[in-house]
Amino acid sequence: MADRFSRDPVTELNLFLIVYEIAAPPNGAPTTDELTQTLEAYPATTQLTDSAWVVRTRRSVTGVFDALDRALGVDDRLFVGSLTGEAAWRNIEHGYDWLEEAFAPGARAI
Repeated sequence: MADRFSRDPVTELNLFLIVYEIAAPPNGAPTTDELTQTLEAYPATTQLTDSAWVVRTRRSVTGVFDALDRALGVDDRLFVGSLTGEAAWRNIEHGYDWLEEAFAPGARAI
């Protein structure tokens, strides 16, 4: 399944862990609206915590990083890393069903 970011094609589906920290601007509370919209545009995405997500896409790690980086301010932090192997989790709030398939047979929801 191709996603809307198809200008950075990769042949297989990749899993990425995305972690960010939004710096509070001097004039008010930080906002993650644009970043959240970008993350939710991927065909398979799960929000693990307030600032950690897993996405599955055909994009490369740098393609994902570049797309998310455009939604961040100069003082914000961003990590995008490739996920491989096994995983286990507990109390994931949103749509982790596809994660079990992605990590099978090593997936384990506790």
